[in-house]
Amino acid sequence: MDRTGFTERDIERQKFVFYLDRNPTEARKWLSRLSNRPSDGQPTLDATCFREVLLKCLEQKEVELGRHVLSEVVKGHLTTAHCDAVLLWALGTGKGIEEVDRMKEVLERRSGIKLGLGAIHLLIRFAKDKDDHYMVERLRGLVESWGLQPDWITYSLQMDSRLSAGDIEGAKSLFFKMQTDQSHDERPQTPVINRLIQAMISSKNYDLDAIHSVVDFLSERRIRYEPETVAALCVLHLGREDYYDTIDLLRAHLFHFSTDERNVVGRALNEYCLDEKNSVAKVWDTYTIYQELLPEIDRSIRTEIMIEFFKRHRPDMAFHVFNHMRAFTREDTRPTIDTYVHAFTWIGNLGDVETLELVHNQLKLDMTVDPDTRLYNAMMIAHIGCNMSDRALDFWQDIIHSREGPSYNSIIIALRACERTHGGDDEAKDIWDKLMKMDIEITGQLFTAYVGALSGSDLTDEAKDLIMGMDKYGLKPDVLTLGALHNASTLIGRRSEIRDWIKDEFPLLWNELVDIGTHQTKTGFKQFMIDRSLSSS
Repeated sequence: MDRTGFTERDIERQKFVFYLDRNPTEARKWLSRLSNRPSDGQPTLDATCFREVLLKCLEQKEVELGRHVLSEVVKGHLTTAHCDAVLLWALGTGKGIEEVDRMKEVLERRSGIKLGLGAIHLLIRFAKDKDDHYMVERLRGLVESWGLQPDWITYSLQMDSRLSAGDIEGAKSLFFKMQTDQSHDERPQTPVINRLIQAMISSKNYDLDAIHSVVDFLSERRIRYEPETVAALCVLHLGREDYYDTIDLLRAHLFHFSTDERNVVGRALNEYCLDEKNSVAKVWDTYTIYQELLPEIDRSIRTEIMIEFFKRHRPDMAFHVFNHMRAFTREDTRPTIDTYVHAFTWIGNLGDVETLELVHNQLKLDMTVDPDTRLYNAMMIAHIGCNMSDRALDFWQDIIHSREGPSYNSIIIALRACERTHGGDDEAKDIWDKLMKMDIEITGQLFTAYVGALSGSDLTDEAKDLIMGMDKYGLKPDVLTLGALHNASTLIGRRSEIRDWIKDEFPLLWNELVDIGTHQTKTGFKQFMIDRSLSSS
C-alpha cells in the first residue's frame, strides 16, 4: 500500500478501467496483471466495477474482452451483485430469457446465493435503456417464475417502459394494480407517477376525474410534485378556466421549488400566454396569475407577453404589462431601449393614440433610458401610425442633431412622415438634396420612400420623371416603387391617372401589381397590397 492508501491491486484495477475506454489492447495487459496477482479468493474486480466494465464492453462491442473479464472474475468468491452482473452480460450478448433463467440457477448453485428482485430490476433497466419494451415485459414475467413478489420498483420500471412506448393506458392500469398489491408503508417511485400524470394530460384523452385519480395519490401520500407536473396541471386548469385551482396549486408547490424549477412552471405559463389558440381573456387571466405568483419573471418574457397583446389588438393590456415592468426596481425587469422600441413600433402598427401618449409619458419620466437613433426611429413610426406625422418630423430633427446621427432606416421613416404631412415635400426635397450632396448610396427602399413623399404631396409628375431616370442610381422600376407612387397619392383622380401611366409605361409590372391585389383603407381608398412596413433598425 502506498501513502495514498491504495494497494498495487487497486492501482492496476484503475489502470485497467482507464484503458478500457481508450486502448482495449493495453486494458488486456492490465487485466492479465490483475489476474496473476494473489487475491485470497476475492474477485478480480469488485461488483460495481465489474458491472461497469461489462457494460462498457457491450457498448464498445468488445465481446472477447468482456468474456475474458467474466472468466477471470468468476474464479473468485462471487457476491449477489457479481451474479446480477453476470446475468446482465448474458442478456446483453443476446441470450434469451430461458438461457438467462438457466444461468441464474447455475449461479445460485455455485455461489450459494439466492438471487432476487435486484437482478430482475437490473435486467429490466438494461432492456428499458435499449428501448426494448417487449423484452421488459418478458423480463417482468421472471418475478413470478422465480417465486418473488413485485415491489414499487418493479412496477415503476414497467410503467416507465410502457410510458416510453406510448402505452399510457397500460401504465395507468399498472399504477392501480401497484396500489392494490403493495403495502402502504412502502415508498413509491415518485418520478414515474409524475410522468404518468404528465402523459395523461398531454395526450388529451383523459378527463379531469381520471387524471385526479392519480394526482390524489400524490397528495394523500404527501409525495413531491415535480415542476413539470405542476406546469402540466396548471395548463390543464387554465384551459378549463379553473383559475382558483391554478392559484391554489401554485401557492402549494412553488414555495418548495428552486429557481430553475420555478422557471419550468414559468415557461409553461408563458407558452400558454403566447398560444394564439387561447382567447385574449384567458391570456390576460393567466398573465395576472403569472405576474402575481412568479414576480421574478424577467424582461424578455414580459416583453413577449406585451407583444402578444399588441398582436391581438389589445394595446391597453400591452400597456399594463409594460407598466408592470416600469414598476420594478430590478435591473433585469425594468424596460430598456429595446422594450420601448417594441412598444412604439407596435403602437404605430395599431395607430393607438392613447397608448402612444401613455408610453411616451413613461419615457419622459424614465431616467434610466437615454434615447438613441433606433428609439427615435420607433417614436417616428408610432407617430406616423397615429396620424401625427408632423410630430414625427420633430423626432427627425432630434436625430439629425444627435451625436449618433441618422441611419438609412431613419431617412426612410422621415420620408414616410413627409409623405403623410401637409407640405412635407419641402422637408423631403431638403433630405434628398443632402443625400445627393453627400454622395450617399441610394438604395431601392430609399428611392421608393422619396417617390412616396413626392406623390403624397401631389408632385406626381416629378415622381414619374424620377422613376423614368432610375437607371442614374443603378436601379430599375419595380412593383414596390410603382405601388408606392400609387398608394401615396391622396387624390382619387390622380390615382386613376397613375394607374393608366403604369399600364402604358410598365405593362409587365402592372400585371404583377394586379396579381398582388388591392385592399380598401379606412378612408375608402383602394391600395395595392405591397409591403411598405417600416423598421426602426
